[in-house]
Amino acid sequence: MTTTLATREEILETAVRRLVACSKRERAGEATNEQYNNFVQPAITAAGEAGWGSDAIHAAADRRFGQWLIEEADRRSGYTPGRMVTTFGSVIERHKELIGSIVGEKLDSPTAVEFISHVSAAVTAAEQKAVWGGDPAWLDAAHSYLRDARPLADGDPDKAFLIDEASSALDWLDADDFLH
Repeated sequence: MTTTLATREEILETAVRRLVACSKRERAGEATNEQYNNFVQPAITAAGEAGWGSDAIHAAADRRFGQWLIEEADRRSGYTPGRMVTTFGSVIERHKELIGSIVGEKLDSPTAVEFISHVSAAVTAAEQKAVWGGDPAWLDAAHSYLRDARPLADGDPDKAFLIDEASSALDWLDADDFLH
């Protein structure tokens, strides 16, 4: 019977996988002390003995867990990573129902200028409604991005970037606070 020894990288990978799995369980509200003591800590110790520092092990696990959190949020929100929202038409179509709900108007097909104005009004409405969290700040950020993007030429990469950032800011809003 042949036994192969794990490489230094494989030992690190095991520690990272176990740390991430423990973090996911903890995030789900499960008790993780036993899992940590029996599986995670021994893997971290083995990685340390293989020459990996504690900071390197935890940083790798934090990056992987953070990426999982982002992907999970995208999955739950319906966001498709890699597919940028780069035109005013697409950001308007994606968010007009939410913005209309915040300002108390039905937005059928607003122009870019009209939509920017509605987003500005939504900032004020959200501040007055005193909604939880950072919703007014996300609206304000979206408004700034849209306002800055409007005068740029279509096809300008800066315009596409600003519009996508505005759409991303609007994606952070808790629609349940506003849609009725």
